[in-house]
Amino acid sequence: METFRVGIDFRGAQSGGGSGQRGIGRYTTELVLGLLEYGRPYLQQQTGKLVEIVLFHAEGVPIPAEINGLVTTAPVKAPTWSDGKKPLWLRLPKIRSQKRFHEMRFNNSVKSQKREMERQLAKVKLDVLHIPSALDVGSYPIYSYPCPVVMTFLDAIVVELREDVLDSYPWFLQDYYFLQAKNLESADRIVAISEASKSDASRVFGLAEDKINVVYPAVSKVYDHPPEPSLRSRPYFLFCSVPDPHKNPRRVMEAFSRMPDSHDLVFISPHDQLYMPSLMAYAQELGIHKRFFMTGFIPERELINLFQNAEALVSPSKMEGFGLPVAQALRAGIPVITSNVSAQAEIAEGVGLLVDPYSVDQIAHAMSSILSNYDRDLARQLGRQRACWFDAEKVTRELADVYLSVARK
Repeated sequence: METFRVGIDFRGAQSGGGSGQRGIGRYTTELVLGLLEYGRPYLQQQTGKLVEIVLFHAEGVPIPAEINGLVTTAPVKAPTWSDGKKPLWLRLPKIRSQKRFHEMRFNNSVKSQKREMERQLAKVKLDVLHIPSALDVGSYPIYSYPCPVVMTFLDAIVVELREDVLDSYPWFLQDYYFLQAKNLESADRIVAISEASKSDASRVFGLAEDKINVVYPAVSKVYDHPPEPSLRSRPYFLFCSVPDPHKNPRRVMEAFSRMPDSHDLVFISPHDQLYMPSLMAYAQELGIHKRFFMTGFIPERELINLFQNAEALVSPSKMEGFGLPVAQALRAGIPVITSNVSAQAEIAEGVGLLVDPYSVDQIAHAMSSILSNYDRDLARQLGRQRACWFDAEKVTRELADVYLSVARK
């Protein structure tokens, strides 16, 4: 029997601290899980062929346990510019500060990544290749494709909030990011993760809207399972994100400083050496240091428990392509405080409390309302109704239809 092969470039999901620790990691892992459970039988029904999922991944970086062993793997051996064994010159202070050496190392890594990815692609006859992190600072998605290709467009945050994001990166990563953006034009189809994301792809990067399909990310159904007893002894508000400025952590902290001493603020956030020390110092300045907690990376089961038992998720980002924590909170049935702009307004309008992300007063007022007169039962009902937008079977079939459209073409 013939085989229909779908390739997934998983390397972008493995960047930034290992396997699946960033939002792109969770997005790609859920994408693969959906293909295994729903996409494979649907594609087999549509094509009359056996369906195989091939995962192209960075060699030496763990694959998430929930998909490891369930897919065909193709390791890409080339080192990245920031990982792996450091060259001798990085240990020599006199030349370590020379920016041209870092640029040379990055360019060599790009060439190696391109060569090794193309070598792996040549070994496997794919019907379609999907690149979930086609536009992501520090990823390596530019190479030649021997088959139809689908690329995911996540957001335009890097450009739209340039002072918060892009300007913090070395110039060679900034230049490569814009090469990635140009490379999006080579895709047969582009998947945007929200209507707001689709609009940004067209408005900011000039991509043709008739080439873009909107397919929301899937959110695991385990979030709406009956909650287990809370892992924490005190009630708490939840913030779940990297602590970067565009996620608005300082305004959340300032708003929380106006809440009763009986409550905590829990940040599910990486122990980022760039931002964590300043946030801890800010907690001290606000007088909330004894009830402010940063968890670092935590296992999925603990993550779900923290969502299900929170007073509310507070996620007033300045801009999002989707806003995975908001969707997770809606599925968990807890109140959501989020921004009245961008994709977060799109997915939470009518079911969450929408605030101006630049207004501490509005964020604080929303948090106070959660503690006073908020109808949590209604929030749970509306949130879980909205969560059908992110149902894995639904979104996987939409994605599979995109694959079929380019494969037949």
